[in-house]
Amino acid sequence: MVIVFTASLSAGKEAVLLRLVNDYIVPAVLSEDPLPTNPQAFSRLEALIQAAAGSQLPVPALPQTALDITGKTFRLDPNPLGWKDMTFTFQPNSDTAVLSMSASPDLEIGLDNRYRLTETPGSRPVGLRGRWLAPDEFELDYIILGDFIESVGRFKFDGSQMTLTITNMNFGGPPMKLHGSITENKP
Repeated sequence: MVIVFTASLSAGKEAVLLRLVNDYIVPAVLSEDPLPTNPQAFSRLEALIQAAAGSQLPVPALPQTALDITGKTFRLDPNPLGWKDMTFTFQPNSDTAVLSMSASPDLEIGLDNRYRLTETPGSRPVGLRGRWLAPDEFELDYIILGDFIESVGRFKFDGSQMTLTITNMNFGGPPMKLHGSITENKP
């Protein structure tokens, strides 16, 4: 099913449309009877899903920076997104990492070139995948499943300092820069 809205909303206000889809449009087209089985169509769908997921790549060894920042909280300077802090968790030999932020569910990050999806209340699932570009530079791709939102965040770590440059891939505009410093984690 393809649903088209012929108007626009301010960025961040799209949840109104999601409620329309979930509360009115989808229930109007649901059937109580299942579709007849179609093994050929199912096989084609599975192949397309695998192709869209991207090829899974081996995960290189983590740089020392990943191990140094694991579990440490970066307190962010005031910013237009209202984000307060970020904490990364990297584990050697794992194909995933975790990004924790205040007032947000923990976000899983695929390190093998595959997005990992995290359910988010009141919105669609968020997909993240990341890779180390250099020993002190981590790049994170961000998508909202089923939406036209894609951003790339490039993290630069320098001791206890972090700079995040966010580029919106859909709407253009200048990149947004956020800065943060490691705070002491309390037990």
